[in-house]
Amino acid sequence: EELNRTDFPRNVFQLQNRYRHILYSFYDENPNDSLIMWLQSNLPYYTSGSTSYPLNTVLIPVGSVESPFYEQEGPDFINFAGLGKMVSHEMMHAFDSTGIRYELKNAQNLLTSSKQCQNEQLSNTQTFIINDVSMKATLPADLILNEALSDSSAVQLAWEAYRSILN
Repeated sequence: EELNRTDFPRNVFQLQNRYRHILYSFYDENPNDSLIMWLQSNLPYYTSGSTSYPLNTVLIPVGSVESPFYEQEGPDFINFAGLGKMVSHEMMHAFDSTGIRYELKNAQNLLTSSKQCQNEQLSNTQTFIINDVSMKATLPADLILNEALSDSSAVQLAWEAYRSILN
């Protein structure tokens, strides 16, 4: 049965049934298989992405490609701020202090100490100009390093992507 764009509860039910059917069909499979790991970590109606470091994979579930993260007829700045920031955030986890260890053996040497890196990220206030209005944003210092790096980089990446379509 097809999903109905206007019936979210029914869609959740249908997607959950599909998910369970697929999940049970893999009951006897190897739990270390990447498909099995993906099925265990992200349900279709989840609204936030996730990163699998060992699989070097970003998971963006179907539920996040809906309002409020994405509106097909909505303004671009809303879509870049919601979905664009989410995707960018998850992508940036590949470069955080955990993700970088899953690449080349020596890649972890590219980062300086966690404390120095965090201080550099959190001490810099970002200034954005939108329609001649200047806005400043500083990340809260209590964020953990990986989230701080991913959030600050994702905001910048989503902003740069949005600016590129304006020109």
